[in-house]
Amino acid sequence: MRSSIQFAASVIGASGVGFAAYASHGTADQALAAPAAAILLTHGPTLLALSIMVERSPRILAITALLMIVGVVLFAGDLAARIAWGERLFEGAAPAGGGLIILSWLLLAIEAPFAALRDRHARKLSQRPIQSRLT
Repeated sequence: MRSSIQFAASVIGASGVGFAAYASHGTADQALAAPAAAILLTHGPTLLALSIMVERSPRILAITALLMIVGVVLFAGDLAARIAWGERLFEGAAPAGGGLIILSWLLLAIEAPFAALRDRHARKLSQRPIQSRLT
């Protein structure tokens, strides 16, 4: 799972750089390329961080990463389709992608306090004498 998320993060980040370069040339499509670049360049590093954290809460963070990847692909892919073909991927692709991105951030926020509790519990266990951990 970790390497799959890292791969997606790398492709998303590289795509973001490409869109940023395209937007910087002042083309007529700049209004579409700039938001795509912003979404891609924001979520590439975020996914890279999630790939490192995924072992902490494998189920919830893997779901979070998957939702974020699909959301980013839908959102930026819709903008890319409009630039390349002059048409949307499908009706509502960008809003659906944006909704998935928002949902993924909310899942990450929900997971945070549970991770803090797990970390606190693990610290308490590690501080107990060995004899008391055996009984």
